[in-house]
Amino acid sequence: MGIRRIILIILVIALESTPSAMAAEKIRVQLKWIHQAQFAGFYVAMDKGYYAKEDLDVV
Repeated sequence: MGIRRIILIILVIALESTPSAMAAEKIRVQLKWIHQAQFAGFYVAMDKGYYAKEDLDVV
C-alpha cells in the first residue's frame, strides 16, 4: 500500500467517528444559593444556547 492510500484510510475512519454522532455530554454546575453577578456569563451562555451549540447538556 502506498502512503497516500494509508492516509486516505485513516482520514475516512476519523471522519466516520465524528462527535456529532455521539450523545450530548452531561455537565452539572452547582452555583451558590443566591444569584450573583459573577455567574452572569453562565446565565447568558445558557440563555443564548452556547452550550447546546457545543453539544453540552448543562444542568
